Amino acid sequence: MLLAWVVNPEHEREHFEKILSGLFFPFEKHGCWYLSSDRPFSHSLVEEKAWFSQRIDAVNGFIRISSVPMSPIEVAGWYFVTDEGEIRPILEAPSNLVVKYVEDQVTKRHADFLNKLMNNQVALDAYAHMSRHGDWYGLYKAYETLNNNIEEVDLINVVSKKKWGKVRRTANSYRHSKYGNGHVGTPMAYNEAQNIIKKVLEYLVEKQE
Repeated sequence: MLLAWVVNPEHEREHFEKILSGLFFPFEKHGCWYLSSDRPFSHSLVEEKAWFSQRIDAVNGFIRISSVPMSPIEVAGWYFVTDEGEIRPILEAPSNLVVKYVEDQVTKRHADFLNKLMNNQVALDAYAHMSRHGDWYGLYKAYETLNNNIEEVDLINVVSKKKWGKVRRTANSYRHSKYGNGHVGTPMAYNEAQNIIKKVLEYLVEKQE
């Protein structure tokens, strides 16, 4: 079953459910809400998404030229439901790739990356420090590991000096906060800092021969 992840405002949900009844089936899971269809899966991502997208476009055209009190449907991503009921993302892919093939390619890409990672001591150390989500101390140690082992000329390919410095100051302020030291005026959100570390790590691993 193909799913369209919808990001329209919550207050429009009731209108969706009334207007789309019989065409799509809105439902919520893990705080996100989706449109689904009971159409048998065609095993072609392109064909399936084209079928779904055309109907969403048609509904949006109807919304735009009528008095329906809701915004056009905004789809943020495409997903599918596995045989076990798990919701999994579908990556953008060339034509006639079946879901299983896409899953295999994702798995292979991750496996290839991990094989490279195992031969990169700096990346190993930094990833190990990042093993606990929300841990600013670990994030700082990952920052320190990367900062001490990557040339600045390489680093600026991934992140600006200003943002890299803010990662350090924010992480440092949180790890010393129990002592009342290192206050940062506008601290960086953990998720943003984590994403920057992630990008630097990916660059470091992929760059190696």
